Amino acid sequence: MTDLLLKYMMERFNEQEAPKPKPGPPGPVITISRQLGCSGNDIAKKLIDRINAVVHEKGRKKTWKHLNKEIIDQSAKELNLHPNRVKEVMDAKERNAIDHVLSSLYSKYYKSDRTIKRTISEVVKSIAIEGHIIIVGRGGVGITRDIKNSFHIRLEGSVEWRAQYISKKHEISHDEAIKYILDIDRKREKIIESFCCEDVEPPIYDVMYNCCTIPQDDIVDSLFTIISKRNMI
Repeated sequence: MTDLLLKYMMERFNEQEAPKPKPGPPGPVITISRQLGCSGNDIAKKLIDRINAVVHEKGRKKTWKHLNKEIIDQSAKELNLHPNRVKEVMDAKERNAIDHVLSSLYSKYYKSDRTIKRTISEVVKSIAIEGHIIIVGRGGVGITRDIKNSFHIRLEGSVEWRAQYISKKHEISHDEAIKYILDIDRKREKIIESFCCEDVEPPIYDVMYNCCTIPQDDIVDSLFTIISKRNMI
């Protein structure tokens, strides 16, 4: 019994004394910001496929993933809130003072918008630091801009071009589509600004693409070339 105890204590001592491996540098992380109607998720998925094909070819274990709505779910879990409440903040849904007062009085799980944004920022930052991730939207560019091994993409298109797509997709009139586009664009810009550090100066994007004139596959080809030359794969 004494020998077993001594052996156990020595093993524990060695575990504590053994140097822990140093974490690698943060990233790599890619963010995609987009205006409504520019298919950021589609481009992210295609880029992921191209990247992971090289990863598998080189026999590497760390494959890339892309995140969007999963950030809301993880943030809601951290806050013990329904994902819809987190989505309200991410969608920049306007709530008046009375809404906030009533929520704080009648919900024991009430969290302020500021608290929710801080948690979202922490979730996104921790994911970005682990690396090998593409973050679509969710203020990713503002949260991860200070990570050295990062790359930030912006997708844009004319309102008219995007209105044709949105009108068909949602089966709404052209005028309704334009109104919807302008509203969502404004809210997305508001979210990005709220997550940007005060000392970050424009331009905050590394590259910008006009989705009206450049096909998705050409955008993916261009992005793959750039990140390959930056040794991010």
